Amino acid sequence: MQSPNLIRLSQRLTYLKSTLTVVPKSSLISTSAQVEVDRVSFCAIMAGAACEKYIEEMSLQLADSSDRKFLDSNTLGRVGKYLCVFPFVEFRDNKDIKKMAAVYGATGFDIRVSSKMFVSSQRDIKELLNIGYLKIKKQIKDNHGFGLKYQLRLLSAIGADLTSFDPTFSSRIQQLMQFRGEAAHNTVVAATTVPTATDMATWIDDLNVGFKKLDMQLSKLEKKVQ
Repeated sequence: MQSPNLIRLSQRLTYLKSTLTVVPKSSLISTSAQVEVDRVSFCAIMAGAACEKYIEEMSLQLADSSDRKFLDSNTLGRVGKYLCVFPFVEFRDNKDIKKMAAVYGATGFDIRVSSKMFVSSQRDIKELLNIGYLKIKKQIKDNHGFGLKYQLRLLSAIGADLTSFDPTFSSRIQQLMQFRGEAAHNTVVAATTVPTATDMATWIDDLNVGFKKLDMQLSKLEKKVQ
């Protein structure tokens, strides 16, 4: 079953895709080329914001649920274990991100806590998990951009399998992030850097497919132990 967050994201992306074919009635814009640049730029900026919101909301939802489960029933699942470790990890550059994405959350890479250790260190685990949870909340609150480093940091902190990302999905996220940044911070975007409306529509389709797969994975994380 799709999460409410994914349903909202899919609806938003589908609507934004529809704006790519809308022809403005205003006669103030004299060139069809500029009209297309504006349409594509608007779509990229708003689609990027919608994708960012989805990842933030799902990461926070899972982190919050994990923290509450431990407080209510002393249950430490996969998300809780990751929150005890990965919010404290710093990434220096893109090389670090690539190494991290190839390992974190992958099958065979686990965080294990023995029963004896869990009982003897329950208070310390509780405090560490809560610190990790608060770090995630602060990262989301302080965020000012939809960068690959930022999204991978959030997803790795809750135990998502980053190796399962489809290459096309990863590529679209990167392309959208780069173009969104240029479109949002430049009054005039170079024509050579602007994807066509047709290409942007394809990006949106690929994002919809990729986020549906990601949503299935995240929906299962809450119940996972390892």
